Amino acid sequence: MICEKKSCTGCKLCFSICPKKCISFKEDTLGAIYPVIDKEKCVNCGLCKKVCPSLNKNIGRESFAAYAAYSNDLIVRNKGASGGIARELYYYALKLKYSTYGVVFDCNKGAIYKKITNISELDCVQNSKYVYSDLGCCLDDIKNDILNNKHVLFIGLPCQVSAVKMLFKRYKKEKNLISVDIVCHGVIPKTYLAQHIMFLERKYKKQVKKISFRNPDSKYYFCLYDENDNCFYKKKPNESDLYYRGFMNNLILRENCYNCYYANKKRISDITIGDYDTKNELPMSLEEKKQISLVLVNTEIGENIINYLMEKERITIVKQMVDDAIRFNKAFHKPANKHSNRLNFENYYKETSDFEFSVKKCLVREMLIYKIMFVPNCLKIIFLKLFTKNFKNSVKKIIRNLRC
Repeated sequence: MICEKKSCTGCKLCFSICPKKCISFKEDTLGAIYPVIDKEKCVNCGLCKKVCPSLNKNIGRESFAAYAAYSNDLIVRNKGASGGIARELYYYALKLKYSTYGVVFDCNKGAIYKKITNISELDCVQNSKYVYSDLGCCLDDIKNDILNNKHVLFIGLPCQVSAVKMLFKRYKKEKNLISVDIVCHGVIPKTYLAQHIMFLERKYKKQVKKISFRNPDSKYYFCLYDENDNCFYKKKPNESDLYYRGFMNNLILRENCYNCYYANKKRISDITIGDYDTKNELPMSLEEKKQISLVLVNTEIGENIINYLMEKERITIVKQMVDDAIRFNKAFHKPANKHSNRLNFENYYKETSDFEFSVKKCLVREMLIYKIMFVPNCLKIIFLKLFTKNFKNSVKKIIRNLRC
């Protein structure tokens, strides 16, 4: 073992740095990947432990500024998961010819990190991916950038940012890295999503060519698209999709997410971005915007970037108190709490290796509540729409009479 299993994030930095290439990653009985060392090849150099971010913690710092923000580009904002700030940060780096890294989704490989070389590729990295993303795919590219003294923008989850920072520290090039971490609820082993997609493909007799977890065009539904780009499956987070339900209820997360070192106020990146989900009052100009991002500035580098985007009129921001901005977001206060049936899920999955069966057995209560509430909620929505329309007409009639 390199680090304790409950701390391993699967960043693959140990695999990338090993001089003898004696480390591989294999799935455990719960479908999550962990490092395995070939003892015959290992020379006990200890390099894997020296770079492991779970053994060598990056010290975070509390944010000194917080903003409610959105991109001034309407197309960017409408395509983004929240306010389109991540895309504006990519845009900033590409304009300055920095090496730029983000996550794309491949239906065969899953979510993987990729080097973005031009603005036309930004659609691929936009929007959330609620699944484990493979950092190992781009670590060699990042090492080459470091050796060539290039500046790098890396946007990822806090644990992945931590791994990349360790790589830059090893080569003493920390000043060449601009890091942006995304507020994280937790990650799910990719084998669960692969099984879930296969199940839905069989059920609907369609082949999935594209996935969207939070595309605003679909009102934040989990959507699957066929080869003709037609959406044949869509579910809201609180509906009957077992994958979404398992994720939102903290049943199917990777083990380290329940012990996350980064789920607190101290951030290890230059900028932190996420959904603006506080209860703070906003100016009318922002309230009218459907997608708004939370932006936390953690370093002087981060502040300079936000100021640059403001000066270039790429973004609109409204300053917030930091404590108020993060007060209602659990990811800034503690790791995800395990679902009460987590142990049962583990036992079911170890016995059957069947994701659908295991989740369904453990979310009986949640799914029953959904079925009970589904019809009343639909009727409630219809009633409110009718009431709202009649109410508006009544008010207009009263105003007209008063004017007369």
